[in-house]
Amino acid sequence: QFTNRLYLRHTARIFNVVWSPLIPTLLASGSDDKTVRVWDIKTNSCVQLTGHTDRVRAIAWNYELPWLLFSGSWDSKIRMWDLREAKCIHLATEHHADIYGIATHPERPFLYISSSRDTSLRFWTIERLVSSLQVSYFL
Repeated sequence: QFTNRLYLRHTARIFNVVWSPLIPTLLASGSDDKTVRVWDIKTNSCVQLTGHTDRVRAIAWNYELPWLLFSGSWDSKIRMWDLREAKCIHLATEHHADIYGIATHPERPFLYISSSRDTSLRFWTIERLVSSLQVSYFL
C-alpha cells in the first residue's frame, strides 16, 4: 500500500524524478524552483541541492558511485553533485543553451552524454574527476 509520507516539497513544478540505481530508497527530483532534491523514502528525509540559476530539467545518477548525481538546467550548466556533502564538485559549461537530458552508458558508468537546445549532443567522461574523488573517499 502506498502512503504519502514526504511532506517537504519543491516550491514550483517538478519536471523530472529518477530512482537511484544503487540505493533503492533514494530518488532525485528537479524543479522549476531551480533546485534538485534527493529524497530518502526510508528515513523520510530530503536534501536540497542549490546552485542552478534556472529550471532544472535533466537528472542522472552514476551507476558506480551511489553518492554521485548530475543535474542539467536551463542555465546551460551541468552540475556534478557529491551527495555525501550535498555540494557541487564540478560545473560543466560547454553547452550554450538549456540542458534537456543527461544519460550514462550502461556498461561505462563514467561516460555521459548530454543534450541541449543548442542542438548539440556532448559526450564527456568523468574518469579523471572520479579517480581523484575515489582516492579521497578511501582516505
